[in-house]
Amino acid sequence: MRWLRVSCLLSLVPVTAQAQSWVNVTPTSVNPSPRQAIAAREVDGSTLIFGGESGSGYGNETWRWLGSSWTQLFPANSPPVRRASCMVAEPSCQGIVLFGGENGSKALGDTWAWDGTDWTDVTPSIGPSPRSGSGCAYDPTRDVVVLFGGVKWGGSQQYNDTWEWDCGSRTWTERNPAATVPQPRDGAAMAYAGSGHVVLYGGLDRIPSLVYLNDTWVWDGMSWTEVTPGQGPSRTFGLMSYDEHQKNVVMFGGAWYSGGWHYTDETWQGTLYMNGGTPGWTWTEIVTDPRPPARSASFGLSYDPVRRATLLFGGGHSSGDFNDTWLFFNSGNAIPAVSTWGLLVMGLLAMVTGTCVFIRQAKHKQQRTIQV
Repeated sequence: MRWLRVSCLLSLVPVTAQAQSWVNVTPTSVNPSPRQAIAAREVDGSTLIFGGESGSGYGNETWRWLGSSWTQLFPANSPPVRRASCMVAEPSCQGIVLFGGENGSKALGDTWAWDGTDWTDVTPSIGPSPRSGSGCAYDPTRDVVVLFGGVKWGGSQQYNDTWEWDCGSRTWTERNPAATVPQPRDGAAMAYAGSGHVVLYGGLDRIPSLVYLNDTWVWDGMSWTEVTPGQGPSRTFGLMSYDEHQKNVVMFGGAWYSGGWHYTDETWQGTLYMNGGTPGWTWTEIVTDPRPPARSASFGLSYDPVRRATLLFGGGHSSGDFNDTWLFFNSGNAIPAVSTWGLLVMGLLAMVTGTCVFIRQAKHKQQRTIQV
């Protein structure tokens, strides 16, 4: 078992994060370079990041987070370079699926599958058109990946179509809900929300003029339901991840343009509730110190069920890209206590491997709740 709180040789007492806190982690290995990458969880709880954009251009590197260190992987096959892709876990197939994005000269419409060691091009004959900035999330109740929206290369067309990926048959199926659907957008945040629903928040409507959205919608496999007039800041390219222990969603970051780019370092917790058969939603802002610096664009955000924390890596800002690693511990998600024998074993491991994780603890938190 890999432990987040691996002890140092001279300090056998592990550091424990406070409830609802961001922790800045110093990896025990070389970091990936600053970049705007995407992330998804692997079946063993580790996190994979792929590709993205950095100061040196577009990339297609594959890296894995193992709880205390980053390791670059060198698969035999890799998708071409890209950013603003959709990547999400597909546990029933023991892997990850990646779709689309853009490479600086065109939008992409290919589909790739990761099996833990290598990438395979699994693009079917029917699927979403080439696009970037789509929202996507895995729905475990129906065992499909849900994809919504995106933008055509050059921004001349945006989409509000809904597609589902079945990893068993390796097919995309377009869903055509009869009722109202979210307006076209790219850069929306999506995640599983529990109780058979996927949630979509915000994004950018580019046509005919730029409108930064703050509406919340849920998808139940048949139809979209808007659960609130917009609450919280309008934003694009924030990210969400589902905390399966607390049964809620964690959303961080995002940006909007008004006389210049503005970035947010806000953390929001979203919770689905059912009023009879009608879905509702509660947003709660979590303010902690420290917290990751404000950022947007593609950054890695993925929930780690082993360590019960949401991992954040990298991201973009007008002043440059990031390559920092953070963990968000939700309320009640404390890492299990370690016995005396466990501490001794961890100490011996530290002696053998030289592994040590340095973290900073949160000082305080505040909350603001909006129920809709």
